[in-house]
Amino acid sequence: MVDRKKGGKNSVTPTARPHSWTIGLAIASIIISLIGGVNSCRQTAQTQKVLRLHIEPLVKCAVRHSSLPSRTNDSFSPELVVFNEGPIKAISPSVSCQVYVVDTNSLNVYLSMSSYDEKAVNRLTFLEPELEIGKPVSREILGVHPMGIFVVQLSYYRETDMKKFSSEQIFVYESSGFSDHKTFQQRKDYPTIMHNLRVKMLAEDVERGIKEMPKNPPTQKGVMKEMPGYLMSVPP
Repeated sequence: MVDRKKGGKNSVTPTARPHSWTIGLAIASIIISLIGGVNSCRQTAQTQKVLRLHIEPLVKCAVRHSSLPSRTNDSFSPELVVFNEGPIKAISPSVSCQVYVVDTNSLNVYLSMSSYDEKAVNRLTFLEPELEIGKPVSREILGVHPMGIFVVQLSYYRETDMKKFSSEQIFVYESSGFSDHKTFQQRKDYPTIMHNLRVKMLAEDVERGIKEMPKNPPTQKGVMKEMPGYLMSVPP
């Protein structure tokens, strides 16, 4: 650099150059900054993963009157609806339903033909690969009259760790329409009906266990009470 001063000689001032260690320090700072950014992204991703492990899909079901136009005039034709309220999708939701007939006079509980009719069983059981939020799945199921109880077994998995969730839900049909378990509990005869229902379900479990025994079958077969001749609505 040449500095020309008035009335004097030309003088040359050397330009300051950065030392090699300052350049190395700057490069090191950049590398450290990049590493910090990568670690921060990894930490954020790990935190999000951990948070997702604690998020559960909220899957519910309901039994209601069939939405098919052909069933509009059929007052006791039900359909089973399964829906996901989020916040994440559910994996392999499985639904099975047993329909029980209730004698409105004696309050005895009888199993519907669903346990003895393979086609009816297929109508009452279904499995989906996954259930997205806001995309319900429905299927027509066996209906009974004048009073029926629908015991729905629901299970599904969380995608992140395949944790299983399961529940049992109860719905009731009477001449007034379909209702959920909470509404059903308001009946005065609710304890009696539920007791008879649990006794019937326990008897079925015992009978099912006997049937599945490979050897030494029992010498006496269980006698099933004759089911009242109530009306039944069977999906086509």
